[in-house]
Amino acid sequence: MASLDFCRQQLAAAQHEERVWQAESDALTTKCRALENAKASAEQIYSDLVNAHRNSPYAELQNWHHVVANAGHYYQHCCYNLDLFISKIQWANTKLQANRASAKHAENLLAAAERREREKEESRERLRLAQEAQGRERIQEGIRNQQAKKEGQKHITVQEVKSFRQQATEVFKSYAALTTFPDPPSEPCTQAACQIAARALKACQCNVRKCFMGLGVRELKVERGKWHPDRFVKCQGGRAVVEELQRKAREAFVVVEAMYQEAVERERIW
Repeated sequence: MASLDFCRQQLAAAQHEERVWQAESDALTTKCRALENAKASAEQIYSDLVNAHRNSPYAELQNWHHVVANAGHYYQHCCYNLDLFISKIQWANTKLQANRASAKHAENLLAAAERREREKEESRERLRLAQEAQGRERIQEGIRNQQAKKEGQKHITVQEVKSFRQQATEVFKSYAALTTFPDPPSEPCTQAACQIAARALKACQCNVRKCFMGLGVRELKVERGKWHPDRFVKCQGGRAVVEELQRKAREAFVVVEAMYQEAVERERIW
């Protein structure tokens, strides 16, 4: 900014000097025109007096010689002053051209300084925007990390299990009208089989098992019937939708079937 202010001061000073010498040149030019007119008038007077002196019968008179001599001196004085002012005009014009060059140089310096200042400002603005974007990204990353941490600590609650069962009971009243699949609640699972297995449900087999824990043989038999894949063939939406619903139902059915068989075996042993 200091460099920019200095360039502006230099330009203002150069422009002021240019105006001063322009005014001086104009004034000298005006005086020079007046002297040119005076010279022309003196030249005419002197020429007329010389001609009159030659043709006058009183040409030998001393006064007449004096008049002619004075006219000649006046003419010479006008010529001298005119030459002097012409020199002054030339000197003033030289100074004027030099100051115009200085003003032009100062303008170029100012333009370059302003361009550098704009580039600095644009660079600062780009840096500010980049820093703001990085700040927003760090905030979003923090939020994502918190969400991931929260999800990593999440556990299936009794209320979630209860809501899931109620939703399944409600939507399975009419498979033909089924529009949404009741996905079992899920929580992070550390079982190797669950980590590598590809599945249609978000919940792994361990999560699905927790949703049906505590049910006896009778209840599991009912759930076994609800989740059988064949029940979903009547669903609307086309073949692709039906197949997707059957894949999800089959994953849940496999778990319920296994739990049902385990419950039957326990009753048999007891």
